[in-house]
Amino acid sequence: MNEQQHSQLLDLIYGAAVDPGLWITVMEKIADLMGGNTAWLSQVSMADGNGSGIIARIDPVMPQRYIDYYAGLNPFAVKARPQEAIANFKPKITTDRDDFPDDGLERTEFFNDFMRPQDIRSVMMIDVAAKGLEVATVNIHRNGRTDPFGEEQLRIAEALLPHLVRAFRLGGAFADLKSLADDTAAALDRAGNQTNDLLAIRLVSRAYTDDAAVPEHDHSVCHFEDVLQVVSDEDDGATTGHASIQ
Repeated sequence: MNEQQHSQLLDLIYGAAVDPGLWITVMEKIADLMGGNTAWLSQVSMADGNGSGIIARIDPVMPQRYIDYYAGLNPFAVKARPQEAIANFKPKITTDRDDFPDDGLERTEFFNDFMRPQDIRSVMMIDVAAKGLEVATVNIHRNGRTDPFGEEQLRIAEALLPHLVRAFRLGGAFADLKSLADDTAAALDRAGNQTNDLLAIRLVSRAYTDDAAVPEHDHSVCHFEDVLQVVSDEDDGATTGHASIQ
């Protein structure tokens, strides 16, 4: 990836802080860059796997199946000691091989009955924020016809991580992805886009009752220049390297 493409991707990432509808395009661009096929910006609980999300290139019937049965079986999200896990949270990058170094993933029900039908074999998870017991993650998927994620893809993800963390924070300090999904769906409706693979879907039908974090910027008056200024002053605690993506 050349410097111009790198700059364009960063423009999209920070643009998503102002226009949530851009998260779909951001995920698609990152998936393409990583040799991935699908993506999911998730906000799910470490306790039971339930939550909200925005999908890119994923069959729109799958989120409901996830809610109905597979959320609690999600081996990447559900932790045996969620309180301890969330207390130690920091933005990071992992792959399915970190959790299943011996290919044990293929022996799980979640893989065989939920991932495999979607043509997902490998997963890269970029954790960007946490609130309560919920973690927001950019999930990038590869199919079984490609190699698992390797050092090249990890290097790219490490370069993008601080920007994704900042953009997510600027977009509302861990804004509920239910709202992001609703905003994106509304934007697509206004644009007259009926393409299934660009659908933004709520993964749960419940309304959130906890107090929403106060956005650092009002999206209605926030300009891209303001985003860049705030970003230049922020220290978000994520990986701070700004390696260029070649």
